[in-house]
Amino acid sequence: MLSYVKQLTRVLSERLGWNRARMKLMARLVWALPMQTTTNLAQLAHAGKPQVETDSTYRRLQRFFAEFAFGYEALGRFLLDLVPTSPPYLAVLD
Repeated sequence: MLSYVKQLTRVLSERLGWNRARMKLMARLVWALPMQTTTNLAQLAHAGKPQVETDSTYRRLQRFFAEFAFGYEALGRFLLDLVPTSPPYLAVLD
């Protein structure tokens, strides 16, 4: 997990310019979400960083989503940069 989080944090830093703590938290979320069958923050808190107390991580996730505006335009540009430049394309939205 650690190398994945570092790589994704670096990519987010290059494209979005968020502060480092937010980028690391987002990278951990992206890593944990596919392994969970829910988006319940309490369960994600347990999966994201098991060496830290779950309640602490849970509160951090709550603050992240309550106090931070993503900047959807920048996020959209970042996601479009990840799309291959030549067809065929496959788009999946949830």
